[in-house]
Amino acid sequence: PIRGTEKIAERPDGTRVPILPHPTPLRDESGTLIGAVNMLVDISDQKRAGEQKTRLLRELAHRVNNTFAVILAVTQQSLRHASSPAAFAETFTARLQALAHAYNLLLAQDWAGADLAELAKGQIAPFRPDAGERLKVRGPKVLLGPAQVIALGAVLHELATNACKYGSLSVPDG
Repeated sequence: PIRGTEKIAERPDGTRVPILPHPTPLRDESGTLIGAVNMLVDISDQKRAGEQKTRLLRELAHRVNNTFAVILAVTQQSLRHASSPAAFAETFTARLQALAHAYNLLLAQDWAGADLAELAKGQIAPFRPDAGERLKVRGPKVLLGPAQVIALGAVLHELATNACKYGSLSVPDG
């Protein structure tokens, strides 16, 4: 018997498929070879699944590296403008939550992109409970790509932060 060797079989129509052959010799009572049985198992689906898994793992590694780069940038920006450890913690935490919201929007759409209005609403909401009544998000539906969602999410977060500190959201009737 031979097990665990992968081969390529050519079908009568000329297509080639990966297989696992399972040849098994047949012997009589004295051990004399009298024949054999062979089974060929088509492993095309398993090979495709393995290739897809490899592609997905590479894509995941790429996205994780990009995420770490974004977190590093957020950390450096937060440190640069922090007046105290407590101020750093507050700003850094808020920025990470904004980033998480953007990622959650992407995950909900299988990383295909996200709606600009949903992104804007999500970035504004944490700042003021009444922000939804005081701010209106209007316009045509705009689908953003993944990189745009992350970048614009950070921009909208910063704009909302500034509006709460210095702008229209800093006063009750703004």
